[in-house]
Amino acid sequence: AGLLRAGGRLVYSVCTFPRAETDAACDAILRRVPELEPVEIAGPDGPADRVRLWPHRHGCDAMFVAAFRRRETAPG
Repeated sequence: AGLLRAGGRLVYSVCTFPRAETDAACDAILRRVPELEPVEIAGPDGPADRVRLWPHRHGCDAMFVAAFRRRETAPG
């Protein structure tokens, strides 16, 4: 987060679905970097802060995408 300006965005994307590499990784990012907050992104099933693309539903490789924004001011 130190390299992001206020309002800057970070996108986390992996082509796998294990929880350790998806939700758990995002949860860890948010715990360790309180300056970041989740951002809704467009997904095939509507906007969400964490999007999954499924091969059997979306006709593509497995994909997980999450977006974060650096807050304008520190939380609290």
